[in-house]
Amino acid sequence: MTEQHKCAQDISDDFGAGFRDCARHGTVFEDGKWWCKQHSPSSTRARQAASDLRRDEQTHRRHEEWERKQERERRAECFPELVAALQAWLDWNGQQMKLGPIPDRPIEQTRAALAKAENP
Repeated sequence: MTEQHKCAQDISDDFGAGFRDCARHGTVFEDGKWWCKQHSPSSTRARQAASDLRRDEQTHRRHEEWERKQERERRAECFPELVAALQAWLDWNGQQMKLGPIPDRPIEQTRAALAKAENP
């Protein structure tokens, strides 16, 4: 008959007031002790590395989202100036039309864009 070993890990009890021995049998021998598969140092390191990688990816994703939000806010601050510039360009072109023929297509496109920007 094979000798069974207990897992060397102490785990906190259900109330967090103390510790108890892991109830599993030790199947992995590492660092001079017997461990169950869950508590062996190699599997603990592997789980921690996977957790660190997920956290780093999440942090990177949140940072990219923050940068996109900052760019949207920066562009939104410019919007009133852009609308005013377009309006000034339309006013100037309207004055120039009195002096001679100017193709209507660019002016109509600008008017449509301005109307769309002012009335979301």
